[in-house]
Amino acid sequence: MNKFTDIEWIIDDLLEKALYAYPAERAEKIRKMADAVWNGPPDKDRISYIYSGTCPPRDMPELPKDATVWQAELVTQLQMILDHSEWGDDFYPALNPGCSQITIPSYFGCKEVFASGSSKVGPIVNAAGEVYHLPEPGFIKGTAGFNMLEKMRYFRARTRGSLPLYITDIQGPFSVASQVWGIEDFLLAIYENPEEVHYLLRKCTEAVIQYYRLMTDAAEGDLIHIHCMPLMWFPKEKGAAVSEDLLAVVSADAADEFIRPNLEHIAEEFGGVLVHSCGSINHMTGMLNRTKGLVGVNCASTETDIEALTDQLDQKLKLISHNSPVCCKGLPLYNQLQHIALCKKVFGSGRINGVCVVNPWNANPDPVMDAKAYRKMASF
Repeated sequence: MNKFTDIEWIIDDLLEKALYAYPAERAEKIRKMADAVWNGPPDKDRISYIYSGTCPPRDMPELPKDATVWQAELVTQLQMILDHSEWGDDFYPALNPGCSQITIPSYFGCKEVFASGSSKVGPIVNAAGEVYHLPEPGFIKGTAGFNMLEKMRYFRARTRGSLPLYITDIQGPFSVASQVWGIEDFLLAIYENPEEVHYLLRKCTEAVIQYYRLMTDAAEGDLIHIHCMPLMWFPKEKGAAVSEDLLAVVSADAADEFIRPNLEHIAEEFGGVLVHSCGSINHMTGMLNRTKGLVGVNCASTETDIEALTDQLDQKLKLISHNSPVCCKGLPLYNQLQHIALCKKVFGSGRINGVCVVNPWNANPDPVMDAKAYRKMASF
């Protein structure tokens, strides 16, 4: 077979180019920039920013027909890393195993349900008492959780351990429990069956912790504990990241009782916890400030008013903010430059530090700008 049509040759070629584009000294410089965000003092010359606009990759090679799904995905990610190398931002080169909300619920035997071109987790709790008798097959062969770990092992082995791995999308205990029970019934149960909800949340918390341990093994310890966004260096001593997207739709009192204790449990296990949520979370600042071990928050500037959020958040917390193609509560659909300007205002105030993730999707896109222009926009 011609080497240009051999999938294994394509992978090796892209891996070599990606490693050349991000030599050890460049990766170390990025880690130092990230450490300054998480441990201080912040950079006085510019905010920490990451441009996420290299997906899909520009120069994707033509793949042979016999390429497997995982081979094709690995090629795509290596090409994205190579494309990104022209930017002078704080993107950290690592492989992302992807996102699947069934991953943790598969521990309890949940299956994916497909309809209308989309999928969701099929709940297995039909009555409150059933939480005490849930099966626990674990992340065994055939489950979505096992398959994700296998993909991580493949990425690690095929790149000969030359690139670290980001964690897969990790839903937090409250989100996992809502998928296992069914979201509508679960949200009703927090008022009608709180004892059963707490029991299920404890089981889900242990499943999340166990999966973190398994991911660490799959990555041979070279695991970056962040998934939203899977673009940046996150110091391991800062803990683990989880998504609790239902923060936007529950009350602060409910979050205090049903979400905060389990986040604190995760923080105890890993030395800290970083929380992502979609939607508006401005009403959650008090709960977040009370969460022991919380190190930071990730949210969209088009969904949460980050100026108001940072005015109320504990100053020791860090903020990862990105723009989004949706908005909440009358916030504008910030384009790239507007989002950078907002982040500069927030982080430049000295009130709080963080990372500005610049997404090119928006209702009013700017003309294409080069890396030099973005660096200038991010500078003080």
